[in-house]
Amino acid sequence: MAVNRTKSNSNDTKRETWVKRDTATGRILESCSKNKISTKTEPREHLVVKSLVTQTIIEKIHSLPSDEQAKTLEFVENLEKKVSQRSRPIWEVIGEISSQIPDEDWAEIPSDASVNLDHYLYGSPKKSK
Repeated sequence: MAVNRTKSNSNDTKRETWVKRDTATGRILESCSKNKISTKTEPREHLVVKSLVTQTIIEKIHSLPSDEQAKTLEFVENLEKKVSQRSRPIWEVIGEISSQIPDEDWAEIPSDASVNLDHYLYGSPKKSK
């Protein structure tokens, strides 16, 4: 099996792409695409693995019947929703948790709690405002 590895640069999109193909079948064995001016860099091995997994998924989806492709799309969209819910900003999580605390409990929190936290937690002397 002969392997052809090509590198292409696109100045318009500022991306660099590597593709490793089997020259006999034309099948993509590895591919890597990354921003040329990105400040966040990932190890090359990680990019290749991620791209290879993505390419394998795409190839497998192309071989499915249309109705199975629709089910796959629905699955991926549901998975995307679950992932986005897990990666909510911390202030949303805090807001959700604090909304579950009854108003009576909020009323018991001293108004100077932020200034005198050590006093309320450990008994140290109170600080003046």
